Amino acid sequence: MCSGPVNAKVAQAWRPSTIGSMAHSGNLAKMLRVRAEGLARFAEWEASNPMPLTPGAAVAAIGALYRLLPPASRQRPVNTAGVARMQDALRHLVR
Repeated sequence: MCSGPVNAKVAQAWRPSTIGSMAHSGNLAKMLRVRAEGLARFAEWEASNPMPLTPGAAVAAIGALYRLLPPASRQRPVNTAGVARMQDALRHLVR
């Protein structure tokens, strides 16, 4: 989760893009420039917000949370429908 104040300029400039939306884009070069700028902003943010956990500790924490699930939940197949619904809802917020 992000900490600290949200940079309004970054939040305003952010627009989700995917490989699927490239076909609808009239200017691939501009889309790639925007993506590169976004990655540069993230790198700057990441440098000033060090990760509180090492990657190994983060994976161990996920494993510990997984073990807290009841066995019946762990044996069920993964259903990603909720993720798809959330992505759809977020896509409407950006418009």
